[in-house]
This record gives sequence, C-alpha cells and structure tokens, in this order.
Amino acid sequence: MITLKLMNQEDFNQYLSFGIEDFAKDKVTSGNWSEDVAIDLSKKEFSRLLPKDEKSDHNHLFSIFHNQQLVV
Repeated sequence: MITLKLMNQEDFNQYLSFGIEDFAKDKVTSGNWSEDVAIDLSKKEFSRLLPKDEKSDHNHLFSIFHNQQLVV
C-alpha cells in the first residue's frame, strides 16, 4: 500500500542533497547555467523557494512510503 507522510527533517535533508544536484544537472543540460556555477545557483534557488526547509510556508512536502518503507 502507498502512503504519504509529511516530510521530516531527515527525509528533507536526503531529498535536498539529491534535489540540488539533480536540478543543477537539468539546468546545465538545458543550457541555462554553466557547470561551474550550477551547484551554487541550485543551492540558492532551493534556499529561496524553501527558506524554512520542509516547514516552509505554502509548501507541502511529503515522503512516499510503500508498505511502510520509504521510497527513495
């Protein structure tokens, strides 16, 4: 069974480490950012969009579980 639970700090940190890198790669691939600044710009965007991490206002971040196991 699939369930959603509000993301906790530990899950958010795991998501953030993947998300920053993945977003930077997408921006480089699309030609929007150069590789040498992509990680820094990605970090700035995540900080701007999610200033209070998983508790940022107007954002609802969930972890996905399948049979009570976190899906990564």
